[in-house]
Amino acid sequence: MPAAKTSPDEARTAQKKVKKEKKGPSASKLAKETSAENKLYELQIKAFDAPGRDPPPASEEEMERRYHVGRDYVIGCFKRHNELNHDLAVKIRMKVSRVLVNVFLMHMMCIFSYYLYCITLIYMIVSIFP
Repeated sequence: MPAAKTSPDEARTAQKKVKKEKKGPSASKLAKETSAENKLYELQIKAFDAPGRDPPPASEEEMERRYHVGRDYVIGCFKRHNELNHDLAVKIRMKVSRVLVNVFLMHMMCIFSYYLYCITLIYMIVSIFP
């Protein structure tokens, strides 16, 4: 360690702190952590490899009840599907007919305006030449 300077003419310098190196965990702590991780890993392996258990067979009454519940569910799904498709088909049919009516009306207006133009033209010709 350098000696402290005492004269007022010389600038003082700060001493640098000595950084201590951090030590890792002790060997006994590392062993405990790895053994705990291995135990958990082994437990997970055993859980994945364990054979599955089948549920007990249902009684005849329960099987019949399940059959009716499933059949009613499928019938309800078909009804809902048919209602939805019927509604969509009706809406599409209405829109198509509405478009056709609009096209027809526009066509009739064009024909009417053409006839009106022709009549006006004939009237003008007749009024010019009496």
